[in-house]
Amino acid sequence: MVDQTSQFYAILTNVGAAKQANADALGIPWKITQMGVGDANGTDPTPNATQTSLINEWRRAPLNQLKVDDKNSAVIVAEQVIPAEVGGRWIREIALYDADGDMIAVANCAPTYKPLLSQGSGRTQVVRMNLIVSSASNVQLKIDPAVVLATREWVTEELARQDFKHSVLVATTGPITLSGVQTIDGVALTVGARVLVKDQAAAKNNGLYVVAGGAWTRCRDADTDAKVTPGMLVPVEKGQINGDTSWQLVSDGPVNLDVSTQVYEMAFGPTGVVAGTYRSVSVDKYGRVIAASNPTTVAGYGLLDVYTKPQVDAAFSLKADLNSPSLVGTPSAPTAAKGTNNQQLATTAFVQGAVAAVVDSAPEALNTLQELAKALANDPDFATTMTTELAAKQARSEILTGLSALTISPDKFIYSTGVDSFSLASLSPFVRDLLGSIDAVAVRANVGAAATVHGHGVNDVAGLSEALNAARGLAQGIENQDPNLASDHVIVTNHINTPNPLYYWHITTTFYGLVATTSNRAQLAIQYNDGNAVYARSAYAGQWTNWARLDTGVPAGTVIYTAGSAAPPGFLKANGAAVGRAAYAELYAQIGTNYGAGDGVTTFNVPDLRAEFIRGLDDGRGVDSARLRGSVQMSQNLAHSHAVTVAASGSHTHNLSAVASSAGAHSHAAGIGGFGNIAVGSAANSIAGNDSGVAAWQPLNLSAGEHTHSVSGTALGSGDHSHLVTVAADGGSEGRPRNIALLACIKY
Repeated sequence: MVDQTSQFYAILTNVGAAKQANADALGIPWKITQMGVGDANGTDPTPNATQTSLINEWRRAPLNQLKVDDKNSAVIVAEQVIPAEVGGRWIREIALYDADGDMIAVANCAPTYKPLLSQGSGRTQVVRMNLIVSSASNVQLKIDPAVVLATREWVTEELARQDFKHSVLVATTGPITLSGVQTIDGVALTVGARVLVKDQAAAKNNGLYVVAGGAWTRCRDADTDAKVTPGMLVPVEKGQINGDTSWQLVSDGPVNLDVSTQVYEMAFGPTGVVAGTYRSVSVDKYGRVIAASNPTTVAGYGLLDVYTKPQVDAAFSLKADLNSPSLVGTPSAPTAAKGTNNQQLATTAFVQGAVAAVVDSAPEALNTLQELAKALANDPDFATTMTTELAAKQARSEILTGLSALTISPDKFIYSTGVDSFSLASLSPFVRDLLGSIDAVAVRANVGAAATVHGHGVNDVAGLSEALNAARGLAQGIENQDPNLASDHVIVTNHINTPNPLYYWHITTTFYGLVATTSNRAQLAIQYNDGNAVYARSAYAGQWTNWARLDTGVPAGTVIYTAGSAAPPGFLKANGAAVGRAAYAELYAQIGTNYGAGDGVTTFNVPDLRAEFIRGLDDGRGVDSARLRGSVQMSQNLAHSHAVTVAASGSHTHNLSAVASSAGAHSHAAGIGGFGNIAVGSAANSIAGNDSGVAAWQPLNLSAGEHTHSVSGTALGSGDHSHLVTVAADGGSEGRPRNIALLACIKY
């Protein structure tokens, strides 16, 4: 009889073991095709390797599914679906058959009745056998799709293997701790929410997760290697940055969870460019517009083969007017043909030719003109030429006359001996070395003076200070520039492409190569107002990285205590105040509305730690269980007792009315009187030897036989009273240890 001690299992039959060994040895496929079920004639069967058939098989049909178990590659899972209209029998034994019809595995199972649909309790039943084999690689996992029924589990698993996943609530914007309820991208999460984690320091930990109060687990549709497919798409529902976007896994090749890196890139969604018409855009590798502008200059369009307006204006300024042009320099023009007689310009060549023609054609009487022309070398402007030549000559000077009298020879130098009088002297090696010095240091060395290092102030060099101040990049550029397009080294801006456009930022840009927006660049942003946050990013090949905060040594949400009266830079007083969700986005992402929702829309409350002691969160230890992060616990003393002594008071007596019980009654007889045998109480007249008149015997009772009597009775109801006990009070209005008051602050 089946009970809690019964064992259910599956084994290979001897035939099955032999066929598996043969398949492993020869490397041939082993086809498992059918499953049979039986009722074992009402007995509780035990699988036996020698079996070749079931005890009482009542159904055999093709397999619905044959697969390798996701969690154990040595386990083959065979499955058959029995339709609702088949049944009316018990299932106690299961068998698998190969393509040859041989029973290769047998199993027993807990008895289950498969009803008929006509019985009013029809159901589709799935029968599954998990079988351990030595090598699943030789088992042919092929099922005829024409004969299978899809189970709900199979459909769910197949959907989980698709590239397009169910949407997640939010996607991370930076590394997070994969545990606990928290706020991500401005959205307060609840237990069970789906999250795309894409920014972990170890990319192997990225993926789809379900929020939990403790450690997070991967989503069911992305918790195995087969379900995490390269190229899978994940839509994001909410978030200040990532809301209404979709992300794609761009890892190449199969993914091994917790081993392979998972890299996600935004496939489509808002890029920050507002709707409009633009004359210049930047497009990423996916064809998305990630930046747009309307340039008003040639440089803005990046054109290098056209003239700018100033260049054209400068060129026009060099041109003469069409009407009455005034020419400068040495203008030239085509020389007209000899004999031309119209309004064409006459060049000097044309004029000279005309003059020569006149001279050549002059009569003999006028031959003097021709002779004169030859003497002047045919120079039509001989006077000007002579004046120019004479101007280049040195005026007569007595100094030059004196110098011309000297005979110059090597290693000699000229020196004055008087007015307009000169002589020569030989150069010594020392003087030659001195004259051959190439700089001041060499001169000092030649004259034997030690070299000295000294400096000059900027103002000692004329024009240096002005030149430095005018140098490009040392002065601040135009305000409110787009940092993506900045060509100034220093700008102040609150553009949307800054780390947070709610503030102004000092942004310093360094350029590789040319100082241009097309160069590879790096930027450092320092908060200008209401804080001192520091961010950095870089651009390579036109693609900017995300801003990364550098001053994160103390993460947002950290509580400190200060002896000062004001919060340090980067901190707020932990006084329960309502602050802006956008202005303090990082703090809001950490604590959400755990300490108050503010106005419910734009603000939230910081913790109020004034005059409070701090107790560590139990976090599963069990000492202070059922506590939520940020919850308040009222004052309480440990249960105890006090010893009390009551002083003696109310001394009194009780009257008793009782009757002693009779007990121990007895007597002792004795007497005095005459002698003789005289009865007690008798009188005798005489006793022998005595005179008459002797008194009679008198009895005498003697004390004897000490004893007690028991007394029972009822005390009178009297003297009832009570005692009032007062325990003296101690302590004040609260329980506390010795302490010191400091100002609590929280990092934002």
